[in-house]
Amino acid sequence: MKDLIFLHGFASDSNAFKAKYLNEKLKEYPEIIFHRPNFNPSAEDFQYKTITGMIARLREYILANDLKDPYIIASSLGGIVALNYANRFKQISGMLLLAPMTKFFDIYPKEVEAWKSLGYSKIYTQFAGDVHLSYGFRQDGQNYLHTVAPIDNTKIIHGEYDGIVPFVDSLNYCGEYGLELIALNASHTLAGQDSLDSIWLETKKMLSLS
Repeated sequence: MKDLIFLHGFASDSNAFKAKYLNEKLKEYPEIIFHRPNFNPSAEDFQYKTITGMIARLREYILANDLKDPYIIASSLGGIVALNYANRFKQISGMLLLAPMTKFFDIYPKEVEAWKSLGYSKIYTQFAGDVHLSYGFRQDGQNYLHTVAPIDNTKIIHGEYDGIVPFVDSLNYCGEYGLELIALNASHTLAGQDSLDSIWLETKKMLSLS
């Protein structure tokens, strides 16, 4: 048996379409236990989310479920969580990162001053419509302005036309650490069938599935 954890992105949750897609595909492989922890069980959780808090929640989930050397697929903001978790705690068998944030940057650069002054910003999410995000998210992010080294067996898939997390970030990261980068003709969501097919192909390779 192998454990595979999917870490969703910033404005998503455990019902992200890529997680659902993988869940359907993995039904044919009962030897894989697919985990989808939710970083946003409520609007309040989203409001006070931080990268540090997400790493802590992932640690809690792995320990609570007694997962031994799991694999991780992480999307967008989930990428920086996965990288920092694996760098800190090790004991991860492999990672596939999808359009990942590898280091923190301002997601809404034009709104920083208003965000700081008000203390929160209104964000649209896929799971709860309009919710608030505390300025503490940005303050915590300053702890993650620099990349950390990946573990062995890490690969990145990124769309060349990503308007949210720059493709060049993954290009530079892979160049620095000698990782394989799979560049796709896609945007940040990696929603096209070609992108999903690539994700599934690389998932099977990582997990050694036929």
